[in-house]
Amino acid sequence: MNNYELMVIFTPVLSEEDFKAAQKKYADFIVENGGTTGHSNPWGLKSLAYPIEKKTTGIYWVLEYEAPSDLNEKMKIQILRDEQVMRHMITRLDKYANEIKYLTAIKQEKPKKKFCRFKKYGIKYVDYKDIDFLKKFINEQGKMLPPPFKW
Repeated sequence: MNNYELMVIFTPVLSEEDFKAAQKKYADFIVENGGTTGHSNPWGLKSLAYPIEKKTTGIYWVLEYEAPSDLNEKMKIQILRDEQVMRHMITRLDKYANEIKYLTAIKQEKPKKKFCRFKKYGIKYVDYKDIDFLKKFINEQGKMLPPPFKW
């Protein structure tokens, strides 16, 4: 069983119900032939890079699935018979592609911690009226000095 990605461009004249029915038809076809469907991502109506069958827009749909390799030929025959499909592409994914894609989606970037020079030196309370103390951390114009650079 290999991981695949199916991208289909449907004609832009499809109604929402027909589009969902076509998605369900191909997802059910994969399950009936021994595969499992993964992430389904309908992109919706997008403009094409060049006209196809005198149409400048199409409804995009991407489906990730896991199936035996002989299923792709059967799938290709079904897609070519369908008049609603303008273009299609089946791509074999790396065996770790699904894991990496979902792990990166789950992983959230942590915000960078702000650098505080007072905290670095263990100062818990800053008296802003103590000018001699503040002179250690500000320049002549009254701006905060950058953190010390260490080689």
